[in-house]
Amino acid sequence: MRTALGYVRVSTDKQAERGLGLEAQRQRIRAYCEMKGLHLTTIFEDPGLSGGKPLGSRSAGGRLLAEARRIKPVVVVAKLDRLFRSVADAAQTICEFDRHGTSQSLPLNDDPHPTGESPPRPSALALAPSVP
Repeated sequence: MRTALGYVRVSTDKQAERGLGLEAQRQRIRAYCEMKGLHLTTIFEDPGLSGGKPLGSRSAGGRLLAEARRIKPVVVVAKLDRLFRSVADAAQTICEFDRHGTSQSLPLNDDPHPTGESPPRPSALALAPSVP
């Protein structure tokens, strides 16, 4: 069973309480990991932080990156914008994940390989789809 790490973030206290708040993000991540047979060990949380800050400069984001380098997990997020608002930060982080062997599993909603085939090269993220 592959190890997974989750990451959740909201920009404001109001977001933490409504919509895709922290608990809703955690639920999506847990459901996705269960569906995919991933062993979720930790969900890193950055409440009240802008996604415009580079992932590595955020408290939980920095810990996520360090742990990902160490254990080479699948990184799971409810929405890509929870990790990145900057294309440059996304590209740099995904390249770093690839170099360190962190792999990707895509959700059924976004999976370009619906037959279950693996993507042609590893990359970094799993996006947890909405679970009814």
